[in-house]
Amino acid sequence: MIISVAKANIQKPIEEVLAYLEALDNQTEYNSSVKSAKKREGALEYEISIDLGFFSMKEVYRVIEKRLPHLLLCRCEGKSMAFEDEYLLESNGNSTDIQITDKMELKGLLSWSEPIAHPILKSQMQDNLNRLKSILESRPQ
Repeated sequence: MIISVAKANIQKPIEEVLAYLEALDNQTEYNSSVKSAKKREGALEYEISIDLGFFSMKEVYRVIEKRLPHLLLCRCEGKSMAFEDEYLLESNGNSTDIQITDKMELKGLLSWSEPIAHPILKSQMQDNLNRLKSILESRPQ
């Protein structure tokens, strides 16, 4: 299993950060791996297309737990891989401390690539969070 953690402070209130994260189709704006995300009607599920460079997939990404205003837990289960993202938010005055933890399980032959994939995924995850920070902080008050 590959576990990656990224942290940042976003100069926006926690409610605004959570609202943006909760709309998982926004991931196409800041997550370089997510090529498309379409909400399924009536559910907190999204059909997503992911390209990690060494692997591509189309699956369902779902919100499996939401504890307002601090936690959003999402999961995607595929035949060749599964991952779970935990978005932990903490209000810090008018800003928000965010920690995203990604737990990825590569299955079958892909599991052999974990030592190579881990540093790439960790770096990509921090880059994605930095892009998220930039997007949110550039939005007008």
